Amino acid sequence: MLNRQYINQVLTKSFAEEQLRAFHAVVTKPGDVLEVRIPKPFDRRHGTISGYFDDVEAFVAAVRAYVVDVQAPGVYVTVNQVNPALLARAPNQLLDHAEHTTSDQDILRRRFLFIDVDPVRPTGISATDAERAAALDATDAIIAYLSELGWPEPAAAGSSGNGGAIFYRIDLPNSPESTQLVTRILKRLAALFDTDAVTIDTTVSNAARIVKLPGTAAAKGRPTADRPWRSAVMETNPDAEVVDLGRLEALAGPAEPDRASSSKKDRNRDSASRTASGRFDVEALLDAQGIGYDYKKASYGDVWPLHRCLTSDEHDTGACIIQFASGAVAYRCQHASCQDKTWADVKAALGIAGKGGATGGTTRDLRFLTIEELRARPRPAWLIRDVLRQASLAMLVGDFGTYKSFVALAWALALATGRDWLGHRVTAGAVAYVAAEGAAGLVDRCDAWARHEGCALPERLHILGEAIDLVGDNQPILDALAGIEGLALVVIDTVARTFVGNENLQEDANAYVAAADRIKAATGAAVLLVHHNNRQGEYRGSTVIPGALDTMIGAEKTARGVRLACLKMKDAEPFRCVHLEKKVVELGDAAGEGDDAPIDLAVRSSLVFVPVGSEPGGAEAFFSTLTEHERSLLKALKAANETDGAVSTSRWEKTAGVSSATFYRLRSALIQAGWVTTTRRGSSSFNEITDAGRQVLEPKANPFGQESSHAAA
Repeated sequence: MLNRQYINQVLTKSFAEEQLRAFHAVVTKPGDVLEVRIPKPFDRRHGTISGYFDDVEAFVAAVRAYVVDVQAPGVYVTVNQVNPALLARAPNQLLDHAEHTTSDQDILRRRFLFIDVDPVRPTGISATDAERAAALDATDAIIAYLSELGWPEPAAAGSSGNGGAIFYRIDLPNSPESTQLVTRILKRLAALFDTDAVTIDTTVSNAARIVKLPGTAAAKGRPTADRPWRSAVMETNPDAEVVDLGRLEALAGPAEPDRASSSKKDRNRDSASRTASGRFDVEALLDAQGIGYDYKKASYGDVWPLHRCLTSDEHDTGACIIQFASGAVAYRCQHASCQDKTWADVKAALGIAGKGGATGGTTRDLRFLTIEELRARPRPAWLIRDVLRQASLAMLVGDFGTYKSFVALAWALALATGRDWLGHRVTAGAVAYVAAEGAAGLVDRCDAWARHEGCALPERLHILGEAIDLVGDNQPILDALAGIEGLALVVIDTVARTFVGNENLQEDANAYVAAADRIKAATGAAVLLVHHNNRQGEYRGSTVIPGALDTMIGAEKTARGVRLACLKMKDAEPFRCVHLEKKVVELGDAAGEGDDAPIDLAVRSSLVFVPVGSEPGGAEAFFSTLTEHERSLLKALKAANETDGAVSTSRWEKTAGVSSATFYRLRSALIQAGWVTTTRRGSSSFNEITDAGRQVLEPKANPFGQESSHAAA
């Protein structure tokens, strides 16, 4: 158990130094180098601050200034073995504007398993006392559970400031296999210990992960009476033993959440063993099966020691069922022959419903169709004519700041009101909008749309304004959606704020697609994912998701607004590019207060997007349909044509300054638009700018003046 009196101490200068030295002694060996990093200091002129240390006195001296005076949301440190050559980047000192920090490739060996226990709360703020206490209770429960599994004591455990943190010694190579193992362990713990109040962060599995440095402040948001800034404090154990690989692998086995069945068929089969809340009723199951048991309360959950083993006839003792605070159920038998047996094996042996397949005991009927039976099925109709089909999986993707959320919200409002979208007919229906980021701005955006359209806001638009885990929270989401009548579209905005895991891992991406498919199957609605590209302007994450899409639409920012391009459309022709320009809608007296409106209301405004040419001067502003990359590419071609005539594609690409894939995508768009013409000479293609291309490069006066300052989500 954590010593609450110790970790709740007020941080003094001497106590902070004690914490720094103690943690340094735990995470380093003689000759080791560690990085201290301070991202996003309050004074942004410093940029990211970073330094590398192999001297404990220099380490303490450098960090001491950030203990006396809180200058950043957090001070962080590496815990796994860093390549000592990195010391030369900033030897035993902290430097501003760090160009390079520790990457996963810079880690020589994994020495620690870091378990981050977070209280559930809005992002960007500190925790309340109650939220922090819940996280520390969960931290105690995890340590107690792992201790019963034979794990040694952690090397460090305590508070990260707002939540709990645990560090177990491990000894693993820095390899993809080790990363997968750590990820599986964190997901396993999350399956067992996540509740409505606490979550286990499953994204901290990378080798170069930095952690809050004990003895320094956690300063999220602004300090208030109920959400103060606190310090990270750890109890350390320098003599802690290494967790052996066998115990790591045993814990990383498949998680066994049994909170609620995934289908009505499953729920009916084991309904007698479920409470009204959907929590699995272990005692009802054991009573119905005639299995004797005892009961005890453990810090990590409820435990039922069994009078016989459920997975072997060779022994009667040593088996138990555990139900964690999350509702997840696990089975454990202490005998060596049953070490690999899980709750799934118990359910299969008892013939109760499971997740499906051989281990779950669930079967379903499958039947192949003839082509005529398939023809008789109703064809998917359009939700938005030529843009979005009913019951489809679609994505709106683009760089940061390309107005994706504005477009997605306009589609949602059009469907919820039954109003055409830019001349495209819609099939009216209810819309559920998961505003996982930027929810605060939705009211103004909706008001601006309604004012521009001259209509009332629809009652059929339903908004969830918080981040979720689309996979882990799938059943609660399905339950919430079940209460919405006539649901036609579910918008997930964005993928990043609803994806708990590694977007680049095929396994995690498959789980995300499966969760979206379950929403489609349960509701009959289309699912629209809003997603950000990476910093290079290319799709971010595993290709599993785009491969599963029915429709993929790209958003590219132009000088006056945004261009929407159809990147993928199953079973239909891709629609032609849509060019939109932004229009500011003032909302100062939207509520009717007029001159008496509060100041913050009087200055309210937002954006709507209209087709290029529908506003004064728009018809002449063809230049606005070019993206920045296209303009740069077209200008380079024009200059080359003026000196050398037609230019080979390979030569043009060398001047592009973008990746090869991006160049060919942009070139194709320019040719399609009629701004570039291409001819073949032998095996090479040559390119020339057209008269229309020259015209598009000659901007006329912008009747709307400077760019709006509205956030482009």
